[in-house]
Amino acid sequence: MTNTTPSNTTSADTLTDTDTDTDTAPSTVDRAAVNVEIVRRFVDDVINDGRRETVADVLHAGYRYHGPDGHVAQGPDAAWQIVDGFRSGFSDLHAEITSAIAQGDRVALTLVMTGTHDRDFMGIAPTGAAIVLPVAVISRLEDQRIIEEWEYYDSAALIGQLEAASPAGGTTLVLGASGKTGRRVLDRLRSAGVPARAGSRSSDTRFDWDDATTWAPALVGVEAVYIAYYPDLAFPGAADTVGDFADLAVASGVERLVLLSGRGEQGARLAEERVQESGAKWTIVRCAFFNQNFSETFADPIRHGVLAMPGGDTVEPFLDADDIADVAVAALTDHRHSGQLYELTGPRLLTLDQAATELGIAIGRDVSYRSMTVDEYAAELIGYGLPAEEAGPFAQLIGDVLDGRNAHLSDGVQRALGRPPRDFADWARDVAASGAWNLEATSDDSQ
Repeated sequence: MTNTTPSNTTSADTLTDTDTDTDTAPSTVDRAAVNVEIVRRFVDDVINDGRRETVADVLHAGYRYHGPDGHVAQGPDAAWQIVDGFRSGFSDLHAEITSAIAQGDRVALTLVMTGTHDRDFMGIAPTGAAIVLPVAVISRLEDQRIIEEWEYYDSAALIGQLEAASPAGGTTLVLGASGKTGRRVLDRLRSAGVPARAGSRSSDTRFDWDDATTWAPALVGVEAVYIAYYPDLAFPGAADTVGDFADLAVASGVERLVLLSGRGEQGARLAEERVQESGAKWTIVRCAFFNQNFSETFADPIRHGVLAMPGGDTVEPFLDADDIADVAVAALTDHRHSGQLYELTGPRLLTLDQAATELGIAIGRDVSYRSMTVDEYAAELIGYGLPAEEAGPFAQLIGDVLDGRNAHLSDGVQRALGRPPRDFADWARDVAASGAWNLEATSDDSQ
């Protein structure tokens, strides 16, 4: 085992078994010292100086990172993204090594990271807070490169330092922040100056519905949560998962929960009940079929003149996701919406054939509707790349909500916002003008 002091010159004292051949001891010392210097170079050049070119010199091509809260990343580029994420939030980020111990192919470091929070970090606007973050790192080396690392620090404490310094108070966590409604909610909150944090599997604040260990860290310093469950509240087990999250949120100090729900879905009703029973101030936003399904999920076939899905002659009050986002933001920021269930629809009922006609008028090309069975639709979704375990339930969900059970209007938008919902034709005209259905466009199948 080799101890090194945090200086520019590496010193090494070897602790070996008493029967170690003295002829081999120098090589043990040399290897330990070299390994420590490789790790030290990563800290000094990459973390402190931001030299991306050093990454390839000190990290193995098969590099694997194990972070706090179970986060795992693969490859040197992933390591740089993690470092760059910190540096992007703290322009004066500095890591000071306080101890280094080497044994065999491993090096254990303790260090203290400091910096001024002068840029957005993990969805938190700059606070000017001076952070002090103790970190422990164990590195495994192979061929004089770091091939695996385990990093330990208290991510909740880091977020807590930033939240405590935020003059705007508690943060709003937006789940499903890359989805149709979530990204609109997030944009509106930030534009209004409300501290808002994106929570998803790919965001800085990692959140995964299938990994409950990611929930508590995402809730640190959070005052309100927009809950958009993926893939859908109608899926088996969704209500229990949302309910467990709602209970944890309340236990973590969250005061307000706004749930995105669906009309005519039994599973959604169960999730609504769990949120209502959580002890939080709640608002339910129960929605009709989104207009944006036509411009995002089903954009490509519509682009080529076909709208094919179950539904037949059923009528549906198609709803603009911008109306949903406006209602959700109002509920997240205004206590007067607490305890309200808003059922949101568009202003008129349309068959899918009529919707196809409206789309064709807006696009300037004919769009025809072709009715399909649920099984046919599931097969088509699989053909588009949706996993079979999701395609079947999703196709059944579409078939259920478009079977006539929702063929009526509601006044939720008017009650929540004091204005009528946006008409489908107006929405289609604006989306067509943006080029979403241009033949050269690439479809966006975000959920």
